[in-house]
This record gives sequence, C-alpha cells and structure tokens, in this order.
Amino acid sequence: MSQKSIQSGITESPNLSMYGVHRVLRLSSLFKMLVEYLKSLQGLITVLQVLLGVVCQFVIQFMWNSGGDVFLVFFIMVNPFMTIVFFLLFACTMVTLAAAIMESKGSPLRETFGKPRVVMFRAVFFLLLLICAAIQTYYLVHTYGSAAQHYARSVIGAVLLYPLSLSHAVLCVLEILRRG
Repeated sequence: MSQKSIQSGITESPNLSMYGVHRVLRLSSLFKMLVEYLKSLQGLITVLQVLLGVVCQFVIQFMWNSGGDVFLVFFIMVNPFMTIVFFLLFACTMVTLAAAIMESKGSPLRETFGKPRVVMFRAVFFLLLLICAAIQTYYLVHTYGSAAQHYARSVIGAVLLYPLSLSHAVLCVLEILRRG
C-alpha cells in the first residue's frame, strides 16, 4: 500500500483518527482521576487493599508441582475451609474494587450510602477477612505436616490476609474519625 493511499484513507475516514484521539484523552483523564484518588490516605489504602487481595487470591488459589507447572486449584473438592476463604476473599476484593472505582470517579461512599453504612461495610469486611486469616492459619497448622510443597503457599496466604483485614479496620477508624 502506498503512502498516498494510507494518507487518503485517514482523511477519508476522520472518525477512525478521532476515535483514537478520544480514546487517548479518556485514558489520560482516567489516569488523572486515579492519581488524584491515590493522593488521599484512604484512596491509597483502598487501592493497596485491592492489589493485596488479588495477590493473596493468586497465592492461595494457584499451585505448582515439582515440574514447575502452575495450575488453578478449585477447593470445593479438596477442602471446604479453603473454599470459604477463597470466596470471601474474592467477594471482599471485588466489592473493595467497586468502592475504589466509585470514589475515584468522584462519588464518595459516605455521600452515597451514609457514614453508618460505610463504617459497617468496613467493619464487616474486617471481620470477614480476619475469619479468612484464622481459617487459613488453622488449615496451615493442622494439615501441613507432610505436604511441604504446599506449605510456603499457605504461609504466604495466611500472612497476607492479616494486614489485608487490618487495613479495613484502619479505614473503618478513619471513617469514624472523619468529620461531617
């Protein structure tokens, strides 16, 4: 294709080039909103919660064997306790992600739902994730006597769940202390 035909194709269809410009502008405005959201302590903690929740999810759910193969584990067949941990962690991470998106777009949770509901949301997630951490720790202590290949994954998962649950407690306290 010659240079002239390429240029004429661009000028003949201005919508295609404008679509690219609008897409870049939209991405840059989303990036600016995210940067503004991260400047607040609550925004930074919420985004870190989502990232830590995703990392914890991968650590708990993915396994590897001695050959280096990585595979996804569905705990429903293996252990009901791990299934509870998996689903609660997934639900808490996704709801926290939705809250982060809402707040970064300019509609704070407090104005949308009210202070008591936001405090209750944070407190319930703190308790749910603390229960997940306790289940993971119990599972770790009582089942891994001979399964050394799974031991590191469970330790990492249990250790990551405690700060994740505590971060919800910190946000709950920040919400209580906030005036308004």
